[in-house]
Amino acid sequence: MQPSQGLVARERLFITKAGGDITIISNQTPQGNGGIGTYPLEWYTHTFYAMMASDYGDVVNDEGATIHLQGAGVYGVAASKGTASNAGDIYLDGFVPTLDDENNITDTNYWKPSQLYLTSSGMVAGSTSSGNGDATAINTGNITVNNAGFGMMAP
Repeated sequence: MQPSQGLVARERLFITKAGGDITIISNQTPQGNGGIGTYPLEWYTHTFYAMMASDYGDVVNDEGATIHLQGAGVYGVAASKGTASNAGDIYLDGFVPTLDDENNITDTNYWKPSQLYLTSSGMVAGSTSSGNGDATAINTGNITVNNAGFGMMAP
């Protein structure tokens, strides 16, 4: 399973406009496997990005836009090479959810990562692989973290 993402900007600009909402809920945990140099957490699968820039692209969560993140290995506005900007709201709960048959969250549990950077984060700048990161993260909005995770991270 490759990393998954909502919007990817490769040498482009993607913006979540006011009123936009991206929600990622994952009951999986990151697993070491192979590697894709365009992702900030290069050597892991079961990682999910709401918005991600690579190859010097730009991603923007605009004022009035919202990103909701639930689970381990979920990341909001991220860039391995490029710029990640947040002027909106990012809500993160890094506990792993238990889901019922309709994908409703019935419980949450802490997951202890093997590497601290695997903890979920509202924003990510850079890469876990030397030479593959050249990014900037700019936050003028709000990042709210509940239970586990980082507001901003540079692996």
